[in-house]
Amino acid sequence: MASLGSFLGVEGLGAWSWTLAFTAVLTALGIARLQLGMAGTEGLAGLEQSLYLLWTRGGGAIASWTGDPVLTQGTPAGLWLLAPVLAAGGTGALLTLQALALGSGYLLLTRLGRRWGVPPATARLVGVAYLLSPVVWGAALADMHPAVLAVPFLLGVVWAVAADRRVAFRLLAAGLLLFLPAAPLALVGVAGVLALHRRWGWALEAVLWGAAAAGLDAAWWGRGSLDLLTRTWFGADGATPAAVLRAWGADPARLLAWARSLRAWEYLVWMLGPLAVPLTAGWLRGRLSAWLLPAALLLAASLAATAPAATSPFLPWSLPAVAFLYVAALSMLRGLAPGRTAPLLGGLTACLFLAVFGYHQRQTVWSRRPPAGTVLAAAVAVVPPRAPVVTQAFLAPFLAGRGRLWLPAAAPAQVPAGTYLVLEPGYSSGSEPAGAAAAWATQAATAGAPVVFRQDGLVVYRTVRPLARPV
Repeated sequence: MASLGSFLGVEGLGAWSWTLAFTAVLTALGIARLQLGMAGTEGLAGLEQSLYLLWTRGGGAIASWTGDPVLTQGTPAGLWLLAPVLAAGGTGALLTLQALALGSGYLLLTRLGRRWGVPPATARLVGVAYLLSPVVWGAALADMHPAVLAVPFLLGVVWAVAADRRVAFRLLAAGLLLFLPAAPLALVGVAGVLALHRRWGWALEAVLWGAAAAGLDAAWWGRGSLDLLTRTWFGADGATPAAVLRAWGADPARLLAWARSLRAWEYLVWMLGPLAVPLTAGWLRGRLSAWLLPAALLLAASLAATAPAATSPFLPWSLPAVAFLYVAALSMLRGLAPGRTAPLLGGLTACLFLAVFGYHQRQTVWSRRPPAGTVLAAAVAVVPPRAPVVTQAFLAPFLAGRGRLWLPAAAPAQVPAGTYLVLEPGYSSGSEPAGAAAAWATQAATAGAPVVFRQDGLVVYRTVRPLARPV
């Protein structure tokens, strides 16, 4: 009854209203983006095929998308839990689950604020700032990533520590292991915070869970994400002192490359900019939060694991860092009620970053004018459910529920007879080589493959004999 009363109270209803409103808006935008054939849906299609194969053939199935077994692609063990979601509710259910996981951050941050004694208005302001973070919006709109589902587990771990709920901590840490490649580093960061607070028993348990995450990572995937990160940082020679210095930017050439990279500075602005006001306010009060430690570790991991040109605030390493940054902001604002200008200043900051983010989206993935939805549906309808398919990234999610599906540049040297080529030859997205679709269309026409559908720039060929991949 206490729980029900809390939910029906003004504060509980308000928190859930923000969470559910965010879920509804981001789900609608994600589905609209998919239905409009926006560029950059390659990750979603690859995930859908993995889930389809898990559901229909088990974990040993080979994904044509990569040519590897489904569960040896560095994908999280939690895929087993997502497969029935896709089977029952389709892509829309996956996008809804992702938006709900992100939206739950507001609910957990406000409850954490209550536990820490943060003024309710301040906690709500931090929660709204989290919901308006461009990194959070980017994660919700950039396809579907299982790592996003770790956000409620990550924030839940912090809440369990604050509430001294050890059983809840263990359950949430176990959930974190299922979805987050960065779980070992995140849990080590949590252990560091607990050690700084002299909570040695909790710190030891966090370290043990981090070790369990690293062990699962290595045992489940063989060469898992932790091994990949280590090799990226230190190279094949291992963690020698010189390699450690080189990995963390002590190498002058590497440091100079970062300093000259506009993309690296943009990354830091996207990650830290929306939190400039609360972090500065906490720093001016002389209250630096220990929760900045795991955020710094994850930011360093993201920077070290990628080249400057490939740095993105929407990587699996970045979103956990953002979650910890908002936890740190909440911690630094304990006892500080927002002044009259704080909502205005925070709102202007959020609007500025969302405007820049919206402009960036408009110039990239939202600028496309694809075939009408009815044309896409008609083209997909002519492809038999079990037929092998070669298609472009923006069309792949509509065809992902099948065992053999390839991008134009990743198809085998020879595709079998009966393969369907679903292409828009006049269009190339940023996720595929320019002209790849047109080369396949030319190859199919030269080989005499009949056209079974053509409308609004979209064409579907059916091969009658094996077709070689264009050079």
